[in-house]
Amino acid sequence: MSTSRDQRTRSILELFVRHRNAANLLMILMILFGAWGISKLNRQFFPSLEVKQIQVNMVWSGASADDIRKNMLQAIEPTVRFLDGVRSMSSQAPRRVRHNFA
Repeated sequence: MSTSRDQRTRSILELFVRHRNAANLLMILMILFGAWGISKLNRQFFPSLEVKQIQVNMVWSGASADDIRKNMLQAIEPTVRFLDGVRSMSSQAPRRVRHNFA
């Protein structure tokens, strides 16, 4: 089995030794296809990135849900709502109940 492989390798090498123009033509084709491939390659220094969802978290210790809604959400929501590409928006001002046990 290895003899047929050696013969095949030898026959390809013999072909290029006998026909130098074929070797040169193959080299030129490889260079041309390489140059064509590089020209079609997508390359960017800063690639475009599409952000589909963002989340904003704010903490106001000691404030009630109504204080957060009136003072924070009502100030931020209009700004975010009118940004380009915003399709939907939701906001919450949950009541946080903390229990400290000693």
